[in-house]
Amino acid sequence: MSKKNRRSVVFVLVAVLALLIILPTIAMIISYARAVTSEDIQKQIDSLKEEASDLTDKLNAIRDKLQQVAAEERSLSELKKAQDEQIELTRLEIENTVAQIQQYGLLIASKQEELDNAVAQEAERRSQLQSRLRAMEENGSVSYIAIVFKATSFSDLLDRIEMVNDLMSYDQSVLDSLKKAQEKIDAARESLEKNKEALNSSKALLEEKRAQLAVQIAQADETLLALHEEKKIYAEEYEKVEQQENEIWERIDELTEQYEKVKAAEVEAARKAAIEAAK
Repeated sequence: MSKKNRRSVVFVLVAVLALLIILPTIAMIISYARAVTSEDIQKQIDSLKEEASDLTDKLNAIRDKLQQVAAEERSLSELKKAQDEQIELTRLEIENTVAQIQQYGLLIASKQEELDNAVAQEAERRSQLQSRLRAMEENGSVSYIAIVFKATSFSDLLDRIEMVNDLMSYDQSVLDSLKKAQEKIDAARESLEKNKEALNSSKALLEEKRAQLAVQIAQADETLLALHEEKKIYAEEYEKVEQQENEIWERIDELTEQYEKVKAAEVEAARKAAIEAAK
């Protein structure tokens, strides 16, 4: 046998062996394809539709949760906005109260200065009178009686008595004036101190209110962050389930197309069988 013929024989043998190996697989595939009926496919479709229905229910539940979380988020955002506005108003109230406290401090200082000036003025006037007395007596400060007894004549006595009366009246007037001024200024200062104290109390309450609002806002921020994360998780889960549902419906479409082909083949086979049986 020539070398060329030997090669041809070997090639044929290899081809036959390969065919023998492949034929069972092909036969099995054909057998499987023939074994799948339209009823089997319909069962798969029904099962997938049931699974898709379950996923739809799951999607609806997730959607409800998303809407609930979104509603809570909106409500809390509105509450936080109101709290932000409230804390801003409280801050302005505190600033206004502090300004009032400062003004009352200035008024109190002004009243004290007013009292100090009144005392200084009266002291100056009293000093001037004492200077006049010292001008009358070389030995310095003397009593009113001594001034009278120092008279050198009757007319001088009358002058001295009149002067003493004037001095005594003036001294009493000065004392009364100082007393009234001091009482008036003390009353005004006391009123200012009370107002200032009340404002300090108001400021303390406002500071406490602002601190409470700050805590509430921090809690709202924390809750909003948690709601945002929760919404994100639900959204991701929704997307995942929706993708699964879409894949199932794609598979249902494929099986439906396969069902139609198999059903058509079954109808055709039944038709041919009927024709053969009629012969």
